[in-house]
Amino acid sequence: MFRTMTNIIVKMLAPEEHYLLEEFCREEKIPMLDPEWSKVVAAIDLDTEKVVGIVAAQTQVHLEPIWIKKDYQGKGLWEEMADRLEGYIDGLAFSSNTNIAVWNQPTNAAAERICRMRGYSKSEKPLYTKVYTGEKLSKLLPQSNNQVTKE
Repeated sequence: MFRTMTNIIVKMLAPEEHYLLEEFCREEKIPMLDPEWSKVVAAIDLDTEKVVGIVAAQTQVHLEPIWIKKDYQGKGLWEEMADRLEGYIDGLAFSSNTNIAVWNQPTNAAAERICRMRGYSKSEKPLYTKVYTGEKLSKLLPQSNNQVTKE
């Protein structure tokens, strides 16, 4: 049977409420969750107004490395492949009217260079991240209200 303590409220935190997690994360020695790509349900003690428990969904997309057979490398194929995949992700962001955070973990200098060229930002961890907003696609479409119309 599901029971909730009377002095505890369980709720989904809005991004602007993520500051409530700082003390909990520090005390529990867990990384602070980024509101841009974390959906967090928190248990909050109403007497102390402190978070006493969390569960989080990381709404991130991880891009795998680009693999191309040696005979086909050096011909710009990776750029077309990356353009297509990024266009797909940007289209998802546009159609859902939400940002989509993507992370990549390059394993060599060439992969790091590609991440920088594609607009990724290096984080404190050995990860590169990028947020797709749908802006690129919205500039290409004639509608100004970010809605795709069905014909």
